[in-house]
Amino acid sequence: MTGRFVKISLFITLFTTLLHPQLKELIVRPTENRGGIPILRNNPDQAGIIFYSQFDNLSFYSTYGITKITGDPEHGKYILVIEPTRQTIEVRAPGYKTEMIKIYSIEPREFLFYEVLPKKEEITGVAEVAITVQATPTDATILLDGAAFPNNTTTKVSVGTHNLTVEKGGYAPYSQEIEVTAENTFFQISLQKVQLTPVTIKSNPTNATVYINNEKKGTTEVGFFLFPGEYDIRLELPDYITFTEKINIRPSDDNSVNTFSYNLTKNKGNLELSVTPSNATIRLNGNNITRGNHELSPGKYQLEVVADLYFTHSEEIEIKRGETIKKEITLTKTTGILKLSLTPANASISINKERKYGNEFELIQGVYEVEISAETYYPETFTVEIERGKTVNKTIKLIQKTGTLQFTVKPPSAEVILKQNGVDKYRWQGLKLLNSIPVGEYDLETKTEGYKSYKGVITIKENQTTVTEIEMTPGSDAPEMVFVEGGTFTMGCTSEQGNDCDSDEKPAHQVILSDFYMGKYEVTVEMFSEFIEATGYKTEADKGGGSRIWTGSEWKETAGVNWRCDVNGKIRYESENNHPVIHVSWNDAVSFCNWLSDREGLQRAYSGSGDNITCNFSSNGYRLPTEAEWEYAARGGKQTKNYKYSGSDNTGAVAWYGDNSGGKTHAVGLKQPNEIGIYDMSGNVWEWCWDWYGDYTSPSQTNPKGPSSGTSRVLRGGSWGNDARRCRVASRGNLLPDIRYSNNGFRLARTR
Repeated sequence: MTGRFVKISLFITLFTTLLHPQLKELIVRPTENRGGIPILRNNPDQAGIIFYSQFDNLSFYSTYGITKITGDPEHGKYILVIEPTRQTIEVRAPGYKTEMIKIYSIEPREFLFYEVLPKKEEITGVAEVAITVQATPTDATILLDGAAFPNNTTTKVSVGTHNLTVEKGGYAPYSQEIEVTAENTFFQISLQKVQLTPVTIKSNPTNATVYINNEKKGTTEVGFFLFPGEYDIRLELPDYITFTEKINIRPSDDNSVNTFSYNLTKNKGNLELSVTPSNATIRLNGNNITRGNHELSPGKYQLEVVADLYFTHSEEIEIKRGETIKKEITLTKTTGILKLSLTPANASISINKERKYGNEFELIQGVYEVEISAETYYPETFTVEIERGKTVNKTIKLIQKTGTLQFTVKPPSAEVILKQNGVDKYRWQGLKLLNSIPVGEYDLETKTEGYKSYKGVITIKENQTTVTEIEMTPGSDAPEMVFVEGGTFTMGCTSEQGNDCDSDEKPAHQVILSDFYMGKYEVTVEMFSEFIEATGYKTEADKGGGSRIWTGSEWKETAGVNWRCDVNGKIRYESENNHPVIHVSWNDAVSFCNWLSDREGLQRAYSGSGDNITCNFSSNGYRLPTEAEWEYAARGGKQTKNYKYSGSDNTGAVAWYGDNSGGKTHAVGLKQPNEIGIYDMSGNVWEWCWDWYGDYTSPSQTNPKGPSSGTSRVLRGGSWGNDARRCRVASRGNLLPDIRYSNNGFRLARTR
């Protein structure tokens, strides 16, 4: 009986086990609200329980009754609406033992929160569990393993380690590894708010465009505000390599903490070119460029150098970023050289009928016809062969065309000069037979003491004899005079005088002048000596004990100094007879004018003596210019170009003055003339004028002759010892009429 009973018991137990397999256990425990509490609008007197679970098939039973079950079971959320009274709630899941929770006290509209989990030992081998991530603020971005994850929503994920990131602008980001288990399924993250931080971006060079996380922020140097954290920065600038990196912005109010500086790298290479010859044309990819340094984008280029009479150079070059290519290119000539040595040196050259200039010619290989010709010479023609890289030297002496001159002159003591183009060609005395004179026109001049010089033109013809007989006229040469056509001008401190004017040059005023003549040169020592020798005249220096000379620090009256002396009071050499006469007074100049008028058979301009000298401006004799005539002629008359000095704005071109004279006078006519052909009106010596010195007046004047009386006479033009300011056409000076200085002279004028 016993054995049978045991068998029956085992069978019943086995049968029972097969009919009711062993159930698993649940864990139901309180938890925190994971968001989304419903409002019980339709059941205001009810209470509620919210269950969070990985199970989507839970069922519930209450000893008092459940009003409603809602929620989202698929995502692990169940909402039970119950009576707010004491009761027991059963939680059931298929294959699990029922679990119960006892509610002892709950108020209307109050909610309780539980989570339902399988017991730990039961989850071995479980692949997924439902988790909830609750982030604050609620609009923060949640990433789980880099993928978007919902906020406050239960979602199934695999058991194990995951990367959780929560971010929102203005908040410190959260990024951590989390461990998901059956028990660890709720993660609450609260981000901490942070302040904007000043950021400054600099670059070298400037004007680079700045992007932060692909958002344009401006061009360097640029400042803006960012929340602390990590950002992608990008800098872009044309012709430079784009720069990228990650920057970490640290919380700080200090502007210097988050200042970032970058040196950008050019996306360029360099080509340095040196090319011979200098006139070669250089092309890069067909575009003309110059010698020197060129900044180029990386790549391949076609370089070509061409020049007339040279072989073309062509090559491909490659420019690499950050590298410099140096090219020294010397083209090879395709030519030879023809060098000519000619007599006469100014002969004309034609090569293959084309006029050429110079004496060395670069020609391409070939045969050329060369013709050499010159006026008064027989031409010569020859051929020459030019080979590349070789030089041909040719010496050509043309045969000159000549004639004969048979010349006689009275008196036979006369000196004779033949000039051509202003250059002395022949010089002799008296009779002369000249054979083989080159053909052409010559200027003839004869002169001797006691006779007037003769000037003329003779023509020598090829293979002919020219017979010339000259009989000179007794007398002396008259000084050269320049006709000055009358006109209207502004006298005094005009605009071209700048800030150099003295007060006595004002006011500038209009002057009208009639025609007159002005001496081409200042009166020379030689001319004045003729006056002394002819009359025995004693100058005021001779009578008054000498003249004043400059010692280097002061003007000193020195006995024995007169018109024969230089600026230092030494007797002049004969070679200085063509210098302007100095040490003469105004009275001496007037006496010279009357003597010269007498010698030339003209009516005297001056009469009276001492302070009572008067001038007849209607006479045809020699006189001193009026101050107005002097300035009008110095300015160039009607041909004026409004220069500051007489004939130029460059003092040294027209004047001997303190900076270039060497402290002495110079021969007249060495500097360039002014617009109407008059020399030395600026510098060399001060020149006496007729006028008494006085103030200018504003009204227009016609042929003014200065004040009717005064104590000193006007001088004009400056001298060898003055600065440039005193050599201006408007500058004025004055001295007593009997005073002599080593820088005073004069110039002649005539009315007609």
